[in-house]
Amino acid sequence: MFRLKRLLKLTACALLAVGFFVLAAGTLRAQDDEAAEEVFHDYISEPIVQSKCVNCHVQDGLSGNTRLVFVRSTDTPDHAAVNLRAFEDAVGALADEGGGNYILNKIQGVSHGGGPQVPLGSAHFVNMERFLGLLGEPIARVRLTPESLFDTVVLASDRKTLRRAALIFAGRIPTEEEYDAVAGGDERALRAAIRGLMEGPQFHDFLLRASNDRLLTDRQDLELLNPCEAPQFVDFANEHYRRAKAAHESGDRNSAEFHNWYERVQYGARRAPLELIAYVVESDRPYTEILTADYIMANPWAAAAYGASTRFDDPGDAHEFRKSRIVSYYLQVDGFEFEFDPLVVAGRVLNPGSLRTDYPHAGILNTMAFLKRYPSTATNRNRARSRWTYYHFLGLDIEKSASRTTDPVALADTNNPTMHNPACTVCHSILDPVAGAFQNYSDAGYYKHSLGGLDSLDDLYKEGKVSAQAVQAESWEDREALIWPLTLAAGTETLRVMYANDFYDENTGEDGYVLELPRFRGQLMASHQAAC
Repeated sequence: MFRLKRLLKLTACALLAVGFFVLAAGTLRAQDDEAAEEVFHDYISEPIVQSKCVNCHVQDGLSGNTRLVFVRSTDTPDHAAVNLRAFEDAVGALADEGGGNYILNKIQGVSHGGGPQVPLGSAHFVNMERFLGLLGEPIARVRLTPESLFDTVVLASDRKTLRRAALIFAGRIPTEEEYDAVAGGDERALRAAIRGLMEGPQFHDFLLRASNDRLLTDRQDLELLNPCEAPQFVDFANEHYRRAKAAHESGDRNSAEFHNWYERVQYGARRAPLELIAYVVESDRPYTEILTADYIMANPWAAAAYGASTRFDDPGDAHEFRKSRIVSYYLQVDGFEFEFDPLVVAGRVLNPGSLRTDYPHAGILNTMAFLKRYPSTATNRNRARSRWTYYHFLGLDIEKSASRTTDPVALADTNNPTMHNPACTVCHSILDPVAGAFQNYSDAGYYKHSLGGLDSLDDLYKEGKVSAQAVQAESWEDREALIWPLTLAAGTETLRVMYANDFYDENTGEDGYVLELPRFRGQLMASHQAAC
């Protein structure tokens, strides 16, 4: 009970901090010798209106259609007088909704699209109370404390609490024996009964379901391991080729055996983040391990695809997950050879080279499921992944952490604005360092995916746009064997090849194709991705 009371007090503090309060008896009125105009000029106009409100509450701004619209100091010399009248008109128009109290609620973040702007208890908030009180509006004061906020709350009975817990954790109602165990009103008995519900397959399913409701990584349309996109998973790429070739030779390209194997590999990779959370909770391990684990959860098929020799109780159970590691992952450096077989419509690694990589596991954060569910682009550079890392694991919504200016002058800077422009750095100074932690992962989530194995940067990001040369092949099927004499200009790092003859692939719906051939160690390496 002591812990419960302490939790209630902490919750009360949090609620009061974000401004959810109940108005109690007692009002604040400004001192008689003060004037609204004087307080507005000294304490409101510049530090609040011009510094915060005009970012949105102006004509053509995001909140230009609300009942409180201001003018910027750069728009008119008498901006203070205009904005003072705006407050006077708004208080009158909002009389039925609380007048000044309505405005106070908004600026501290209650149902405010711009989020908290003037925190409750700050000097700016006190000045706003004084100013609105001088406009003739009684301002209600907050009388609640963390100790009194829950005075009128009545806890549910032990029987009702147990029933709710059983429905959530076990997907059933309690048994009569469980009800009898808590009938005496002993808190320790209730705790033991609820803890007894937190085990078994139903509780495991609850953990998976609740985790996915947040992360949204368990999607059947999410193909995580693609042997053509990432042949670095050598064991998987070669097993994929072996099975695809067997299906081709049997005359059944749509072999159920092949597709069942492939789907079970994807299922094992897809469930990794959720199974990690479930493992940490059910093993009573520190919850921080969901982000620091030096392993990945895998089923028998995914473990084999990773090249791991993980032991399973039932190697034929796709739903059994164990701690594993990504072992057979090779960087595409000199000596790495990949061959695409157009008849089998699959590729294999002839020589993985010498650079097998110790994959740097970091819990959920660098699982293929998380990285591909929250992809990046050549210009976003992992900032979206940073945004969702803050949101899911640190409880910070970057997009609501600061107001966004719509002033075209403030946004006109082109000198690396995310580093130098205050209108940008207000978010990017928080966002970008975490984005940098994902720098070695490609847009699709593969580790050091670039040829050479040094980084995962987009070629356009590193090399810029290159010139195009038209080359005509005999047919779409013959494009892999296309050979032509070519001299590259000095400094040219990428050749852009466009198939001049028109073709249509009924399987993919592609009409025409463009292929990038990047230079590597003085040679042009034909990309295998075009045909896979």
